[in-house]
Amino acid sequence: MYSTFCTTSFRTSACTLFSSVTALMGNGGQANYGAANSCLDVLARLRRDAGVAGVSVQWGPWAEMGMAARGAAAKRVLAMAASGFNLLSPAKGLQTLATALSIGMHPRVVAVAPFR
Repeated sequence: MYSTFCTTSFRTSACTLFSSVTALMGNGGQANYGAANSCLDVLARLRRDAGVAGVSVQWGPWAEMGMAARGAAAKRVLAMAASGFNLLSPAKGLQTLATALSIGMHPRVVAVAPFR
């Protein structure tokens, strides 16, 4: 997979990987999740270093949908919000994605997590 995905033999006009801000900031009890998302960030960087398209978007928790909006994760998100870590509205998330994709070849990894 590495030799195909991260080299110039796999050229595309865009390659956007969806990662989690957990790769940057960590989250109690989610070391494996953070590590897996870090791998996506590294893949984007390796692609860019090889001169092909690649960006990894580290998403924070979304409001109204996704993993953070249901189950046990929703309780953790409420605790995070109390410390200044806000939820990302769907409209703001899509706007941010459009901005990240329009930047071009820089940066390799974009963290999207609203703070107060």
